[in-house]
Amino acid sequence: MGLFSAGQRGCPATESTEEYQLRDDLARQVGGLTEVRLPLGFADVMTDDAVFEVEPRHSWRDGARQALAYACQCGLPPALALFRAVTAAEMRGIFTELQAVSLPGIPGGSVSLW
Repeated sequence: MGLFSAGQRGCPATESTEEYQLRDDLARQVGGLTEVRLPLGFADVMTDDAVFEVEPRHSWRDGARQALAYACQCGLPPALALFRAVTAAEMRGIFTELQAVSLPGIPGGSVSLW
């Protein structure tokens, strides 16, 4: 992560307080940095092993796209951390859709689901 730096942006107006708190909780759990500046945007959480996007479950496709974009910029595997109620069947469906996309140029080959 040496080329990237953590931002101190606080809670942007477009981000829910819930998402902001969960992003920070995830960063603490995985030992990552929050709001890491990339050439084209800010990754929610970045560790030495992955770049995370944190999204409510209804926005999972948007989150997956963001995670992929960040992965391309930093060379780390993309990860998507979802929050809010989700049934086991819905989670399996999201996981299946994510795994069905083969992305040979992406580190890890697909978006991991958290």
